[in-house]
Amino acid sequence: MGVDILEKIKSVKRLNFEKPLKRIISDKKKAAIGFSLILIFILAVFIWREIYVPKNYWDKTIVVFSIKKGDSLGAIAMNLKNQGLIKNDLFFKLYVLSKGISGKMQAGSYALSPSMNISDISGLFFLGEAIEKKIKIIEGWDLKDILDNVSKDGIYAEDQIPKALYSVEVQQFISSFKYLGKDAKKTAYEGYFFPDTYKINLETTAEDFLKNIFSNFDQKLTPDLRKEIDRQKKSIEDIVIMASIIEKEVKNVADKKVVSGILWKRIKIDMPLQVDATLLYNNDLIDGNRVLISDTQVDSLYNTYKNKGLPPGPICNPGLDSIKAAIYPTSSNYLYYLSAPGGKTIFSENFEQHKAAKFKYLR
Repeated sequence: MGVDILEKIKSVKRLNFEKPLKRIISDKKKAAIGFSLILIFILAVFIWREIYVPKNYWDKTIVVFSIKKGDSLGAIAMNLKNQGLIKNDLFFKLYVLSKGISGKMQAGSYALSPSMNISDISGLFFLGEAIEKKIKIIEGWDLKDILDNVSKDGIYAEDQIPKALYSVEVQQFISSFKYLGKDAKKTAYEGYFFPDTYKINLETTAEDFLKNIFSNFDQKLTPDLRKEIDRQKKSIEDIVIMASIIEKEVKNVADKKVVSGILWKRIKIDMPLQVDATLLYNNDLIDGNRVLISDTQVDSLYNTYKNKGLPPGPICNPGLDSIKAAIYPTSSNYLYYLSAPGGKTIFSENFEQHKAAKFKYLR
């Protein structure tokens, strides 16, 4: 009986001691978890603030920031910090690495400001949204027109394109395009500056710009077009020269094809092309508004009144419609045409009809 009482006393003492101990341990665990959660929350807020809060939201000053080919992530991050665009280069690197874009940031010059956060800036680098300028080459422009407009816009100096054109870099690049051989080189590659809008950034060299242009021309001249040129036993150069004439002479796509048929027919029957546009090429002495009979007597390889066949080179840079018209001419009974005021093309089957049309529309 005494033993039972003693055991009960011990049991009561043990229970009275263990309950508070367990409660203390449980409270400590909760406190530790709570403290850890608070630390995690504070750390998360800190990281979020470093990444998504810009260095200075109110400072919209534009800074041109450049990434060069081969720049490391560390170099990019440090340059951003040194130029006052981000607060901490470490967080830029951590964010970029976490997004898996460290090797995908594109070289170029970017318009940034301290009001942009790390996420915004790295996104621009990943998308390659660098500062861009647009160079538009218009159908029918010749090389002089292109150089004048490029230099006028301050994109490249007037002599940069001609120098780059004959540089080792560009010459090696275009050597694989057989149609850009010695004959095209003699005429400074007139005709192959494909009319289009070209986007460049501050890092785009004149050499890169030219390579882009020649690549564009090569892509536009599809395998099907080349096969048809071969089938007709013509050269790409012949097509480009004819297309350049058509580009200068006619604006309407359907009329381009008819004029193409007329001009190819004249070559076939050994008749001079008699095209005014060729007389005007690189000739400031002739009034472009009206070609006189005396102008047709000038001594020039581009005088298609005196010389039969195609001129020695293109007279402008034709667009795709004119190139296709040169390849796919429309057959007709016409042998003459003239451009009336307002852009309408008048076709005639013989010289008498042509004279009557000239009297009617051009007097």
